[in-house]
Amino acid sequence: MAKCVAHREKTLTGAMPETTPPCDFSAAQIRRACEASLKRLQIDRIDLYQIHWPERKVPLWGANQHKAGFAANDAANGQLQGFESVVATVGALIKEGKIRSWGLSNETSFGVCTFAQTCDRLGVPHPITIQNDFSLCARTYESELAETCRLDNHNLSLIAYGVLNGGALSGKYLDDSAAPGSRFNFVAKIGSPKFQGRYHGDRSNLAIREYAALAKEAGMSTATLAQAWAYSRFYLGAVIIGA
Repeated sequence: MAKCVAHREKTLTGAMPETTPPCDFSAAQIRRACEASLKRLQIDRIDLYQIHWPERKVPLWGANQHKAGFAANDAANGQLQGFESVVATVGALIKEGKIRSWGLSNETSFGVCTFAQTCDRLGVPHPITIQNDFSLCARTYESELAETCRLDNHNLSLIAYGVLNGGALSGKYLDDSAAPGSRFNFVAKIGSPKFQGRYHGDRSNLAIREYAALAKEAGMSTATLAQAWAYSRFYLGAVIIGA
């Protein structure tokens, strides 16, 4: 994350900073990130501005237990900025015309509800999207988050990432047709065989074999089946397609 902040500053100033600013959810850092994106994209307003992950520690990427503490991008001073600070900053950027709408990522029902309550209190438009992990093999969103975000509750459309399980749901790792430089072959080569194990572990591979057989029977690729299934969910706003 520090590298991302440094490159952001290079975008804005033309040079890499001698010292890297803290990576946090402060008003200053959110604003700098927005201004750098506007400059890189050469536009005046961002249509949808996503908060990439929660500031607090939440179970992500296959984990399912809540633990107290900070997220991976801890504030330098060890202090959470909090929902109110984030919402106030987003509200200011909307008023200034720098962003049109905003959304959340990797959030929980608690986070969605608290952001909504904070928006009501501060008079800021609610987030309209939530970008979370979702696929045939990663379906935690289907439970209480789908209810929290549905149209007649908090009305957040799901922008799903990981729909192909990092490429595993194409079936290419089952028949060894994946190129040497593809994701999981590459990370295994550099000594990280457990990287994104939720996508290509033994249980996922058993399910993927069955999905592959179902796709073949239906006359389509396993990747098409996985994407079409995700998009058919009533709460889906968009399926993120990775290269």
